Amino acid sequence: MNILIKQNMKRSLSQITVISMLLLSIVACSSTKQTTEKSDATADAKEEGGKTVEKTEVLNFKRTSCFGRCPVYDFKVYTDKSCEIDGKLFFVVEGAHEGELTQAQYDHIIAEVAEIKFFDLQDQYDDPLVQDVAATFITVTLDGQSKAIKSRYRAPAALVDFSTEIHELAKGLKWEKVTEK
Repeated sequence: MNILIKQNMKRSLSQITVISMLLLSIVACSSTKQTTEKSDATADAKEEGGKTVEKTEVLNFKRTSCFGRCPVYDFKVYTDKSCEIDGKLFFVVEGAHEGELTQAQYDHIIAEVAEIKFFDLQDQYDDPLVQDVAATFITVTLDGQSKAIKSRYRAPAALVDFSTEIHELAKGLKWEKVTEK
């Protein structure tokens, strides 16, 4: 009987050790991912007018596909007024491109975020029963605050107008193709 108890205890101890190792590796992987994401968001610094301007993502704007010819792209705006786009389908550019906003364009985006009270809006405007509508994912990060919104169906008019403005801005910018390094 004693031998049977010892064998069961050894087996239980082995199982606990394996589970502990798995949990430890999962925690280690997730903390590495968070560190990587954080370092991507605060990418570079740039000299501007004698001052160093940190390049931090302010706006991340993504449009998804629909059953038709909806433009699909990812558009990012940074605090140094630089921007990036990755045109995927039916957009004015395909692939990775870089551009730059004027100070007035950048200031207008920031003012619009405040005017529509972006940080007070719901996180999602959607109806899963509606199928053929492109989704827009908008993330804004300002003054230590960050908010992401999924806008697909029945969003408030102010958010729809803001999305349209960002889309038109992205379409109208002068884009330079990013060359592979």
